[in-house]
Amino acid sequence: MGRLVSIRQMQLVDGCPVGASNGPVGASTIGKAPPWTSLDGFAEGDDGRTYSWRIVTAAVLAGTDPLGDSEGSVALADLAGLAVCITGGEPSLVVVDAPHFGPELLDALQYGPAWVRARVFYPLLTAAEQAWLDELEQRDADELVPRVVAALEAQLGVPLRVEADRATWAARIMLEVGYVISTDHLFSAFGPRFSIEAQELITAWLAERAPD
Repeated sequence: MGRLVSIRQMQLVDGCPVGASNGPVGASTIGKAPPWTSLDGFAEGDDGRTYSWRIVTAAVLAGTDPLGDSEGSVALADLAGLAVCITGGEPSLVVVDAPHFGPELLDALQYGPAWVRARVFYPLLTAAEQAWLDELEQRDADELVPRVVAALEAQLGVPLRVEADRATWAARIMLEVGYVISTDHLFSAFGPRFSIEAQELITAWLAERAPD
């Protein structure tokens, strides 16, 4: 991946400061920077792509052990004066063993070793790539939704009405006929035929069992 632009040009997506309002992300003077407990954001790389990143303090994770729970995690003895670990998986999560942190850590992650930068800053899809995937999923939805509704009606009856007690049954039927895209497509077209609770249960069930 290309070297990322200055931290001062990064944009925050979400952050939880402790006792301070959101200040300039690029401020490097200790005392002026907000003490973050968690921070998400994105930056543009020299290659023109957008990269996301996420940092959180160990306290926010409620005492869980990210190194013990995540295969491929790496502990860094010290980074910007803090004990840090980087979890496995994509995207990686940076966990800080401290009550809070400041932009010095962001600078250290950005301008530190290339392997750290490659683990922490995860490339997002370009607008063209996302548009292509959205179009592909819409084509799938146009073909899948009528087929799924027909299968549900065949087994659950007409007019179709799915309450919470039939949600798991409906989700199984949907998966059997190949429904592996977002449920937004189904519920935007046929939402009144599913209770709100049933929609939530079906979405959660499919999220756990549908293949990627």
